Amino acid sequence: MIETIQYDPPSMSVHGLFTLNRGLFVSLVLTLTTYLIVLIQFKFGVTNIKDEYVGFH
Repeated sequence: MIETIQYDPPSMSVHGLFTLNRGLFVSLVLTLTTYLIVLIQFKFGVTNIKDEYVGFH
């Protein structure tokens, strides 16, 4: 079974618009992970700015 997957990797067509294969799936997961990391960093940055602003008063 592993040999079959290696030689004929699974893929599916999404309404004929594009083919979802392993490479595209990995790219989507990596992009989503990067996006979430950036959002988390912004969240902590805004929290720190609010704390500094409150500390000045």
